[in-house]
Amino acid sequence: MLKANTAARADRVTYVQAPGDRIAPTLALDLALSIGVLHHIPEPAPVVRAMRDALKPGGRILVWLYGREGNELYLALAKPLRMVTTRLPDKVLWRLSALLSGALSGYAGLCRVLPLPMRAYMRNVIARWTPEVRTLTIFDQLNPAYAKYYSRKEAIALIADAGFTDVRAHRRHGYSWTVVGRKLQS
Repeated sequence: MLKANTAARADRVTYVQAPGDRIAPTLALDLALSIGVLHHIPEPAPVVRAMRDALKPGGRILVWLYGREGNELYLALAKPLRMVTTRLPDKVLWRLSALLSGALSGYAGLCRVLPLPMRAYMRNVIARWTPEVRTLTIFDQLNPAYAKYYSRKEAIALIADAGFTDVRAHRRHGYSWTVVGRKLQS
């Protein structure tokens, strides 16, 4: 999907398919992105350092991470459920995800008329998804063996501790962080 979305600029995009901690340091990239990956890596610091090394001086990093703040109710429900779902066969988890998708659709519908938690996100994002996208998203949340939900402080520290400057964290839909930083000029 990334290549399809950037096809018009393919001459200016470098696609790197490699384990994160093995990204070549000689790429001299302008921008390194990690969308929905680092929060599934138990030790993400080597990956962030490799991203830094692959950037040219002044290059930027942008990462999107699950956020802890705003997800307290969700985590109270999902963490115990994940103790089981991470062990299920994919076919069984897919069926469970489809059932939960129906419940999520109902909750999003209730958010149209009631001031429930995450109301704006449910109305403006979840309610617009197809049932298949909701099911896939639920599957994606319940399947990974590891998932960390970062506090704002942890999200910033992950990038700053790798040597980036001008590190800023921005809230995304009230449940996640987009963190940006810049590699020092040499």
